[in-house]
Amino acid sequence: MKKTLTGILTFTLALVMLLGMCSFASAEAAINDVPCKTVELEENDPGYYAALWEAELYNYKMIRNFTTMYVKADWDAYRDACVNLDRMDSSALTDEDKQVILNAKQAREKLVQVIPYAEEALFIWGEDMPILTADVESQFTAEGQDNADFRPFLIPYLMEDPSQAKGNLILISGGGNYLRGTEAQDVAPGFVELGYNCFVLHRRVAPYGADEIAMDLQRAIRYVKFHGEEMGLGGLDVIGAAGFSDVCSSDLIENCDIVIVVGGGGNVCTVIQKFYGDITPDQFDTDYVCDEIDAVNSDMQIAMPIYSARALETENPNVPHLFIAIGEADSMGFENSIAMFKWAYELGLHPELHIFGNVVHGFGPGTEGTSSTTWMEAADLYIQHNLLKKQKYETIPAEYTMKQTVLVTWFPKDVGDVPVDVYVNSDHSKFFLAFSSWGDTIQVEGILVGDSVAGVTFDSVGFFTEDAPKMWALADPNAWTPVE
Repeated sequence: MKKTLTGILTFTLALVMLLGMCSFASAEAAINDVPCKTVELEENDPGYYAALWEAELYNYKMIRNFTTMYVKADWDAYRDACVNLDRMDSSALTDEDKQVILNAKQAREKLVQVIPYAEEALFIWGEDMPILTADVESQFTAEGQDNADFRPFLIPYLMEDPSQAKGNLILISGGGNYLRGTEAQDVAPGFVELGYNCFVLHRRVAPYGADEIAMDLQRAIRYVKFHGEEMGLGGLDVIGAAGFSDVCSSDLIENCDIVIVVGGGGNVCTVIQKFYGDITPDQFDTDYVCDEIDAVNSDMQIAMPIYSARALETENPNVPHLFIAIGEADSMGFENSIAMFKWAYELGLHPELHIFGNVVHGFGPGTEGTSSTTWMEAADLYIQHNLLKKQKYETIPAEYTMKQTVLVTWFPKDVGDVPVDVYVNSDHSKFFLAFSSWGDTIQVEGILVGDSVAGVTFDSVGFFTEDAPKMWALADPNAWTPVE
């Protein structure tokens, strides 16, 4: 009995020590490196809740930028707990206000961080950044988007193998120059799936002005180019930006008296117009000292103003390729988008304009039930045709596991009827067409949604994008056979 008891005690002690070691290891492994503010005052101190409000409001303004740094459910709960913090009067806090502040603190303490702060945020400026707004720090308010010490940064959304990317895109949400929306982070995963590394830019907003905000995008372009190789990025010969939203111009739209250009798309337009090439920030802020990143050329190869285009007056000798998209029912009108298309066309460029029916402002990744859900695939195809010149596949990609052959009968008589091999992947999300005609081997690849063609992502000769849905429609759902 004694020996048994001793054994039990020994086992119990060992278990306690093991659990202690595990707890220590877990605590050691936990990530908690976000520089949050805390309050040292006791709760019974008269100034406690005012100080706690100030600290938690500061923390909220910072943490809400990092949508992928924490477990999503925790982050969502934290955001909900903090939603009214910026509406309080710290000099007259009610009992209800105090409870909200305590709830915000508790929700913050429950956040589970999964990505280190240093990896999540790529701060684009060094110890200095150009500032054109006088006494800017004094103009920050509780209701504003950011804290006075906010520094612009990029959040990377990279391919599993970033070296295989077709290109690198900087995405900028709308929200005017007063706040940052969510389109960029909503769109980023879609472009990653299409083969691009993406970087969501958290730019400055008010009280900073439009030029300062546009310089954040210019710096982001330079940052990606400068650090691209050390980050292992492929596709560095294709650098682009997609920006969302802009304000209408009174000279183009009837009954519109707003002329200030704002929003993520406005930033893209302003960079094309004013902050391109070798133009440096010290030309605008004479106190700013340029660094080696500022020496990098800031031209981009593709710009995508999404519900945000406008004609420009610029001396930029290297206006990028332009992919323009807007909804037909956009409250700002689509006249500005048409104006930009015409402007680029007259420069001898090859712009592309998509106006989506029954779609309003702010469609982000696309409005369900409309063709706007295909705009990213269309943009990818535009980039491939104009910048990538994708080569034909030597063999049918292995992901296409089922096949059948259909007969196309609508080509010209001198061509005749053409057998087309139709391939599909296992979950019927992608299709591939291969056939020989006009003395060439032709390949077409695209996206399926609901077993219908949602968009073409590759057309080896550029002439069969419109034919692809008709060819796919010939396929018999019951006639698929395994690829040998």
